Amino acid sequence: MKYNRAYFESLAEELSTTVSQPSFVARMDAVRRAPAAERIGMANAVAPANLRALGLAVPETFRVSVRSFEDPAFAARHGAQKPGFEPGFEPGLETDARTSTPMESMGSMDAAAFDGSTWGQGSDELPDAPATPGIIRATVHRAVLDIADVVLAAPFHQALTELYALAPAAQHQFVLDVFLDEQECRRRAIVLPATMRVQRSTFYDGRPTLFCVSKKENLAYPWRKITVTFDSDDAVSTAVAGV
Repeated sequence: MKYNRAYFESLAEELSTTVSQPSFVARMDAVRRAPAAERIGMANAVAPANLRALGLAVPETFRVSVRSFEDPAFAARHGAQKPGFEPGFEPGLETDARTSTPMESMGSMDAAAFDGSTWGQGSDELPDAPATPGIIRATVHRAVLDIADVVLAAPFHQALTELYALAPAAQHQFVLDVFLDEQECRRRAIVLPATMRVQRSTFYDGRPTLFCVSKKENLAYPWRKITVTFDSDDAVSTAVAGV
């Protein structure tokens, strides 16, 4: 697989440089401070095309999408995730599962099942202002490499190798049975620092994610959760928390 130290170092450099640009930070700060009901509508302000129109350097691989995270404690209850949909989502009898869209699944989880630890009720208060671009860049860069240390450690990397050796149809069940099962993680000696967690997420544009490794980083505000997301097409992507 391509997941080696050089790969993650390149990933860290690209992401940290992109999201620490002052104009990008200012727009994301405005989104974060807006009432919750208005944030999705404001997402266009940080769309890659609009950022490039401002003269910002935004890689072609960079994307902005509404995203939610599952509290891993609810994973067993929800079962294997259907590609592109919220964990536990089941199309109603009146809905043809073949034509259902990820947006239809938005909010289908119990309120308690959404991980709001970085933005929801009980999360830390917003700072008075974002940190300097230098601090944001250094914090994001370090967070990606900290995640890389976990992913590249032998126990985790072995499980990752097993995951991608499976047919795509079996991968979501593997995530549930291995990465989201505490007992199995202990058996495999997969250990994460207290600031990190393995969890599932949903991009409502239909991106077929398997799971992500996330790290909370208050010093990177307006980015509070830095993630490395593993998709079902054997690609790894970086993403900050969705708006």
